[in-house]
Amino acid sequence: MQEKHLREKEFTKEALIGQLKAMGIKPGDGIVVHSSYSPIGKVVGGPDAVIDALLEAVGPEGHIMFPAFAFHIDLGPYDPATTPTTMGIIPETARKRPQFYRSDFPYNSVIVSGPQAMQIAEDHVSRGHCRPGDPFDRFALLGGYVMLLGVQFRNNTTVHLGECYA
Repeated sequence: MQEKHLREKEFTKEALIGQLKAMGIKPGDGIVVHSSYSPIGKVVGGPDAVIDALLEAVGPEGHIMFPAFAFHIDLGPYDPATTPTTMGIIPETARKRPQFYRSDFPYNSVIVSGPQAMQIAEDHVSRGHCRPGDPFDRFALLGGYVMLLGVQFRNNTTVHLGECYA
């Protein structure tokens, strides 16, 4: 019943920013966002407004990272700039924005915004996925948080990094 009620509610970017701040998100933070748009409800401005709210909440000194995996896509050679992600409309919308940098890993790529985006995402293929030194590890070392936005814990790929360290 609660989920249905939320899907009928309409959210604005400003309301989302207020919710992010109430959660403790502040300028300079880093957030890995695992997301699904439809459970969020109606957002005025669509996925762009969700991305704008995240970017505004962390400010220009913060970082946002989305998994941008390209599972089950056979569109020829991988191109970080043009190969779509299969991770949903929010990361796919972010992938098309100039402030996001995408890693070079064909199936398990990430997209990152922020002052250290390129350093976080670089050399992903040579580092592997969910291993020490990969983008998730680099993000964690910066003190990043994990946000599950409209998804359940089973969608949290960052747990694999912990498995590597265990």
